[in-house]
Amino acid sequence: MPAYLAGVVGYPPRQAVIAQTYAVVLHAALILAAGWLALRVAPHLLLRAGTIVLALGAYPFYAALAGRGVDLMLLMTVAAAAGALVNATFAFVTADLFPTRVRFSGIALAQNVTQSVFGGTTPLVATGLIASLGRPEAPALYLMVCAAVGFLSSLAAPRFRRQIQRPAAVVPYPS
Repeated sequence: MPAYLAGVVGYPPRQAVIAQTYAVVLHAALILAAGWLALRVAPHLLLRAGTIVLALGAYPFYAALAGRGVDLMLLMTVAAAAGALVNATFAFVTADLFPTRVRFSGIALAQNVTQSVFGGTTPLVATGLIASLGRPEAPALYLMVCAAVGFLSSLAAPRFRRQIQRPAAVVPYPS
């Protein structure tokens, strides 16, 4: 985000870094609040709500950044809140995808593959979209697609909650 704010939209680099740092700290605090809320509201519903907010808010967010007509800290506050709904609940939803006997491996594989594919390519995709479309708000398209994939995936996600697998019979080691 600081590279986008300073390099594409033209914010002073110091302001971009301060805004990003503020958003990350606020996001961490809001994850705790959203996690507390997830104890009272189904986490799958909060994840869906977060993906809808991200999908619908992506273009207005990037357009406001590009237009520089809205306070940067206000925009980062909204982004932190929207992201917190997703980030506070995706770990639960991911864990709920796998039965307990393979949960750790399933989470590790899912987390590492998605972080590599999406996290690793996001700057490249965003830069490519900006270059090909010639619009500073072009990264919103990528965020909207990712949010839509997250929403649709949450609808199809199987649930294994409360299905604790009994350990296999203990076979003593041969002496």
